[in-house]
Amino acid sequence: MYLDHLDGAHLVVLHRHGGDQARYDDYVDHRRARLTYVTTASALPGVGAGAARTVVVAETAGVEQVRAALAEPIAALGRPSAVIALHELDLLTAAELRADHALPGLRAGDLAPFLDPSRLLAAVEALGLRVPFHRLAGSTEEIEELAAATGWPVVVQPIRPGSPSVRLDDPDALGDIEVGAERPLLVREHLDQPIYHADGIFDGVRLGPWRLSAYVSLPGTGPVGSVEIDDPDLIGAAGDYLQQLVPGLSKQPWVFHVEFFRRGGQITFRTANHGCGDGEIPAVWREVHGVDPLELAFALQCAAVPELPALGDLVGGSLLVPAPGPRPCRVTRTRSMIYRADGPYAEALPPEGTVITGAESPGGRFRFFGTGTAEVVRRIRATAEAYAVETEYAPRVAILGGPPRLVEAALELGARVVHVPDGAGTPGGTALPVDLRDTAAVVAAIEAEHRRDPFQAVLSGTEDGLVAAALATQRLGLPGTSPAAVWLLKDKSLLRGVLALAGLSPVRTATVTSADELAAFARFIDGPVIVKLVDGRGGRGVRRLDTEAGAADAWAEASRGAGDRMLAEEFLVGPELAVETFSAGGRHTVVAVAEKLVGPDFTDRGYALPARLDPEVRERVVELTVRLLNLVGLADGPSHTEIKVTPQGLRIIESHNRTCGPAMAELVRRVYGVDLLELAVGWPLGLVEWGHSMPAGLGAAAVRTVVPSVEAPTAGAASAGAASAGVVRSVRAPGELPGVEVRIPASVGEVVRRATDRGCGEVWAVGADTAQAVERVESALAQVEVVVEPQ
Repeated sequence: MYLDHLDGAHLVVLHRHGGDQARYDDYVDHRRARLTYVTTASALPGVGAGAARTVVVAETAGVEQVRAALAEPIAALGRPSAVIALHELDLLTAAELRADHALPGLRAGDLAPFLDPSRLLAAVEALGLRVPFHRLAGSTEEIEELAAATGWPVVVQPIRPGSPSVRLDDPDALGDIEVGAERPLLVREHLDQPIYHADGIFDGVRLGPWRLSAYVSLPGTGPVGSVEIDDPDLIGAAGDYLQQLVPGLSKQPWVFHVEFFRRGGQITFRTANHGCGDGEIPAVWREVHGVDPLELAFALQCAAVPELPALGDLVGGSLLVPAPGPRPCRVTRTRSMIYRADGPYAEALPPEGTVITGAESPGGRFRFFGTGTAEVVRRIRATAEAYAVETEYAPRVAILGGPPRLVEAALELGARVVHVPDGAGTPGGTALPVDLRDTAAVVAAIEAEHRRDPFQAVLSGTEDGLVAAALATQRLGLPGTSPAAVWLLKDKSLLRGVLALAGLSPVRTATVTSADELAAFARFIDGPVIVKLVDGRGGRGVRRLDTEAGAADAWAEASRGAGDRMLAEEFLVGPELAVETFSAGGRHTVVAVAEKLVGPDFTDRGYALPARLDPEVRERVVELTVRLLNLVGLADGPSHTEIKVTPQGLRIIESHNRTCGPAMAELVRRVYGVDLLELAVGWPLGLVEWGHSMPAGLGAAAVRTVVPSVEAPTAGAASAGAASAGVVRSVRAPGELPGVEVRIPASVGEVVRRATDRGCGEVWAVGADTAQAVERVESALAQVEVVVEPQ
């Protein structure tokens, strides 16, 4: 240990490394020095065991976050004696903290060339060393100008710390590049030459131990191999180069990683940064050479002067094999290489079931040693050829409420599910403990989860979650329905206004905010009126008003309190239809048109599919639905639209950008073989294809809700009208009937959620046509009775 001189000192460590790359317990005695670790949730397992304080932040490179997190540890443990950062992305934060507390070590000015690749090339050029032809480009035209001078391909890199470079092979690739005056790119010529990298330590006076390595040429573009060089001529040339380059870039002590091209004795600079390259280099140094470069970096940042040991004669190497397939993916199989005669001495393979989210995440990491470069290259190539890792696409989706089947379908398709429950007992997945009705809280929770592990889609199967899903989708930059389209469908008064402006589905309507305004509208209509919440759902809060005299009672029953906005509209006479549509890329396919049965309380009581309509009427239903979806700007996903066939023509009741309920979904599956809930969650994730065509129906099906009979309440119980729960006292159901299935989950003695006006089960029937299915379901329903006593 190098830090005996810091007994009792307070050390602050910015910790980002995963696993055990940084072995802090070996670097300093945590019983003698007091260490505060600032880390992220994912890197937390790598914190030293004897930490005095550990604080977790969203991002260790966020200097203001880190400053705020350190307020309590500094107040308790005192001003730090050193700030240590072993990852290049945290160096600037560490430099700012050193400046805050007047500590020795690297400052922001020392790091400036390493944070901007254009400044780094200028600094190297100022040392009289060769760099690639390059320029800053603020437009694609300027990129093409450099390419005209050097030829394609060219390499571009953002002016941000840690940003990777990208090779552009031809002008067609410019369409995928984000560049502008505010976001310029460094553009440089592409050099088709061998790339070498040197890793080592500079103590402020002289070069310490260092190793020259070369990238190994491997088939394909995936695996990346690196091997240490044993050629004395190459090592000598590289040593002369480093003696000029490393002190020239920084007079401060630093652990360096330098990359350069070399051909015909000519060296051309590529890049340099603090640290020791990829994650395998510290392990190879530790295991093959007995030296930990991270320990040396730790000591230097504590103003210690470490011993600079010589490295041994063995040659080390490494291989990183990326996981195949699109991201995110789940590892399904790997193959160990450790026992092969020409294999590695160590490997790190992702366990089966591991989800890989980033392009940089490897599907396998291997380390090698041998007596010479040629031997290690042979081992690297043999391992790259023999190793296999298999994956499957594993997208992540957030589902905000809706039927349990929506989550089940996503899990069955192999998706990773995070859901916000809405009381429906959603199975599987990971539940977020947030109130679905609190839109701001839901969006914040989804954004936080996305930062940890990105989503590929945010969906909702219920009206309560549609706005939150749209807002989260927009903020995360994901494809999906816009918040504006959702609001147009959710707010019934807005939808009526848009329809009126378009001259589509005319209905006399008004938005009212009091019983008096409702009465005035009823006088104007001079006929039956429907009043409902502008954002109501499932028939809740819907009341019929036959004369203005009943306005006060209707308002009291329908509204939720003072200030409510209610939609009042003329009562539409005629059969009601439920239209299920799926849209993809702005192309709308009407999947099903069903007859809808509405109870006296305006809640859904059943469906029959397909609806018994003349072909021309069905065609007009399809046309009206498509015009509606185009009007509100719905381009993708499911929608559920309700339409009445009135003597005056077709009239839209309402529409929502969500899946239908479980009963309708099952009807569609029975008649057409299409799983709407699977389609709703699978298509946006790329797990299900949609061909915009419907198969021919297989007969017909119908479903009816079993409405309980209410027994007179016992003494002290709530009246039937006020009861919100009840006890099942008796159940009567018919025996086996052809084409009929009776589902009554409640049993005698069981408490049901509602004593009145809600179903206690369902009756299903199939038939050769809709008439037969309806006759069967109605006949069976007449033989069913569930008696409930209100509580």
